[in-house]
Amino acid sequence: MFSLDKHFSIGDITIIVSVTNNHCYYGKKDGNIIFLFMPESKVNTIGNQSTQKALKLLLSKILINEAKNEFPTIAAEWADKTGLHYNVLRIKRVSSRWGSCSSLNNINLSCYLLLLPRHLIDYVIVHELCHLKHRNHGPQFKSLLHSYFPLWRVYEEEMKVAARKLYWLMF
Repeated sequence: MFSLDKHFSIGDITIIVSVTNNHCYYGKKDGNIIFLFMPESKVNTIGNQSTQKALKLLLSKILINEAKNEFPTIAAEWADKTGLHYNVLRIKRVSSRWGSCSSLNNINLSCYLLLLPRHLIDYVIVHELCHLKHRNHGPQFKSLLHSYFPLWRVYEEEMKVAARKLYWLMF
């Protein structure tokens, strides 16, 4: 839950909720710090579901904008390294999965990936790129993924831990 009296860190990102005399919510990212500003008139409602939802939506908008700046470069680099090329890369506010690959060779990534360490972002992108060649999680897929990430099982566990930590933010 967002709070005014404490900040919290997720991976390398610190999120700080502050009060503003503006009449609307707004936010900004400065380096590894994301500032979420809420109207002074809403201070007493910080614990309310509607205020928490507004802060979550604001955070996801900031993450989407940042991810649109960062993820295409990372994905293009990995596409070149692997020889696995996608059609379109989309960044979405997806809470049910970190990424997906469509039958049209489009890759969708969750904006919440931006809250994870870089090696996990790389892992998810390569995971989805591997689905361009193998549309399931069978032995051939796992072998291809292993060729780029020999520690993919460790990364899978890290992703599960991250999902548990971020669950409250994503829903």
